[in-house]
Amino acid sequence: MLTIVIIAVMVIAAVIFFVVGRGRFRAGEGRGMKRRFGPEYDRAVADHDGDTKAAERDLGERVERHGSLTLGCSTCQRSPASGTVLPAGSTAAAGTR
Repeated sequence: MLTIVIIAVMVIAAVIFFVVGRGRFRAGEGRGMKRRFGPEYDRAVADHDGDTKAAERDLGERVERHGSLTLGCSTCQRSPASGTVLPAGSTAAAGTR
């Protein structure tokens, strides 16, 4: 009889641990999305009337569709002095006006 009670307590504890851990994992998704998208995350939440789950789903779909795209320009060059991206053929020195 004692063995059954111990097993039942362990099963209940495991279920609680799983549910609480899953909630923390999901809460972490929002922070990751907010860090990744910055102001765009806030705009997406506003577009979905404050529904963060809908906004995160929308942003997640964007990542799936466009995740392989890289930022930049295929004809741009990087300034050796500052690392700033300049249009190809630009003679302007970075940092001067």
